[in-house]
Amino acid sequence: GKTAASELLRYKPFLKLETHRLKMLHRAGAGGLETCQTRSEILDLILISLWQTALGLLSPQARKDFKSVALVAIGGYGRAELNPHSDIDFMFLHQGQIAAGKPLPHLAAVLDGILYPLWDLGLKIGHSVRDLEDCVSVANSDMQSKTSLIESRLVIGDQALFDRFQKTLVKKCVQ
Repeated sequence: GKTAASELLRYKPFLKLETHRLKMLHRAGAGGLETCQTRSEILDLILISLWQTALGLLSPQARKDFKSVALVAIGGYGRAELNPHSDIDFMFLHQGQIAAGKPLPHLAAVLDGILYPLWDLGLKIGHSVRDLEDCVSVANSDMQSKTSLIESRLVIGDQALFDRFQKTLVKKCVQ
C-alpha cells in the first residue's frame, strides 16, 4: 500500500550499495560481461518492485482490468548487458491499453508509478509504450530498433503477450 515515492528512501540506498558492490566486484577481477549482467539484475529487481508497488496501489477491480501488459527490457538491457552508466531501455508492451493516443487510466498510473521513481533515482531511462502493431511498424522502419526489439526479454508482466510479441516480430520483421 505504499507509494513508490515513499519507498525512494529504500531504493536510493539499495542502488547506491549495489552499485558500490558492483564496482568492488569489477575491481576484484570480475569481467565486463559479469559486471553488466549483475547491473541488469539489480535494475530488474528495482523495476519488478516498482511494478508490484504500482499495481498494488490500483483497486482490486482496476487490477482485474489491468491485463495484457508486459515490462520488456530491450537493447543492451534486453541482452542483460547493461553497462554501469548506460541508459536503461525498456518498453511497456500492451494490448488495448491506449485510447485516443493516451494510456488508459490504469496503465497511466502504472507508468507514473515506475517512471517517476526511476527519474528521482537519477537513472537515465529510455522507454516506450507500444502494442504489437507499433512494434512491427517501428522494427520494419529502423534496423537499430528492430535489433533492439529482437534482443528483448520479459522483466515482468504478461508472459503470453510477450510470447506473441516475439512470434510476431520474427514472422513479420525477421523472416
